[in-house]
Amino acid sequence: MSLVLDDFKNTKRQHKQYINDISDIFDDVLDQTDVGRKEKIVTGLKSKMGQAEKSLTEMEQFWAMLDPHEKAQYRNKMTKFRADYENMRKKYFKINDSVQGEQNRLKLEQKSTMKDEQERDMRKKLLDGTENLYGQSKQLENTKKMGLETNEYIRLANRDLRDQRDILISVGDKNAQIRVDLERGNKIITEMSMREYLYRVAIHFTAFLLLMAILICILHNLVK
Repeated sequence: MSLVLDDFKNTKRQHKQYINDISDIFDDVLDQTDVGRKEKIVTGLKSKMGQAEKSLTEMEQFWAMLDPHEKAQYRNKMTKFRADYENMRKKYFKINDSVQGEQNRLKLEQKSTMKDEQERDMRKKLLDGTENLYGQSKQLENTKKMGLETNEYIRLANRDLRDQRDILISVGDKNAQIRVDLERGNKIITEMSMREYLYRVAIHFTAFLLLMAILICILHNLVK
């Protein structure tokens, strides 16, 4: 039975250490103002609460195995341990709820800030869009004016092109007639060149015949 008592006392000392650690963590949470830091502390506190609950359960099991005299000796302390733990458990839930509330409030503030920024950006974009529309309206008016002027230039250019087209058609007709005349002239020149060539051949042939006749006459006179 003394072994059970030793286990009980060891577990009791361990449980007291967990309770002291939890009390320090409670004070640390209350001193903190940063929500993110509080969240990390509460996460560690949850682990400590689990260890304290486990040690208390083990201590109650060892206490149940003590002899009646020893059990009666520690009955009030066990009742106080359980009550203290339950109070700490309630305090933990209260702090956890408080931190969660602060986180939710911070998230809402961040969302609200983001929403305000989005609304400011939207208003800025709308104002910029209005200015752009005004600028585009002026550009459209200028474009319309330029379009009308361009249309007038195009109309005048088309009229000039029609006049030039008529001139080109007339020139084309004249060029066609010139080509016909040139072809006819080339044909006449070719015929004249051919006739000239034939005349030259006939002259050279006639001269040759005359030369031959002269040579024959000379030879005939020499022979006599």
